[in-house]
Amino acid sequence: MASFPTLADCMDCHKTPQGREPAEPEVRAFAARGQALTWVRINRLAGHVYFSHAAHVSLASMNCEECHRDMKAVGEAPTVPDVHGK
Repeated sequence: MASFPTLADCMDCHKTPQGREPAEPEVRAFAARGQALTWVRINRLAGHVYFSHAAHVSLASMNCEECHRDMKAVGEAPTVPDVHGK
């Protein structure tokens, strides 16, 4: 199932400021309050659709960046689905 990262996952990178997005410091503010992040879903699959990354990641040895941008280099939050594929 598609899911959002946990606050702990986000803090792996966001312990220090990242990019120029004005709302980016809020990640640390949420962490300081011990509050879960509020996510905005930008895409949704039909209820009967299940997409497993296993075939791509494990069997084809693809890197995430081959379909999704390098999220560490993104300067602002995506507002539309960001899947490029080959």
